[in-house]
Amino acid sequence: MKWAISILLFLACIGVSAQSKMKLAAMQQGAGPGVIYDGQNAADPVNEVNGVANTQDSANATWSSDTGTGVTNGTYCLVVTHGTTGTGSTSRIQTQNIEIGDEIQVVMDVNKRSGTNVTIVLATADGWDVQDTGTVNSENGVTRTATATASNPDIRVVYGSGASTGSSHGIDNIVLTKLN
Repeated sequence: MKWAISILLFLACIGVSAQSKMKLAAMQQGAGPGVIYDGQNAADPVNEVNGVANTQDSANATWSSDTGTGVTNGTYCLVVTHGTTGTGSTSRIQTQNIEIGDEIQVVMDVNKRSGTNVTIVLATADGWDVQDTGTVNSENGVTRTATATASNPDIRVVYGSGASTGSSHGIDNIVLTKLN
């Protein structure tokens, strides 16, 4: 009888382990519990299209979609390109399905194509409870975490005033996960 119980426990553990691995694989592909980004653009790991929906240009930077440097998931990536040296720029990635009080982890891949580094910011002025910021050269798995104080707060993509003309970065595989 003890050996039968041991076998049942062993089989149950194998089943749980397999389920956990499947959930992890789904989340790594951008799908799974709590994953809420629905950009429907070149950086969306679930609904990728050749486009720049849910982004906002600034007066000195523009978004495009491309297949070159910066693609880490799928076929395309978003590309943000800075305009004129001597003038900073703040472009935005717009979020969806975020409500006030949602604690959100933002993960994305950012790869330099040319020029100056870029800063990825969750800003209090855009509806986040803390200013979570960091300059990025080229890095997969850039992570920022904050709680929404407004519905659908933006993610800032900032080039400082010292950024050179034509500086650009590929941004891909954006995953927003609700933590609470």
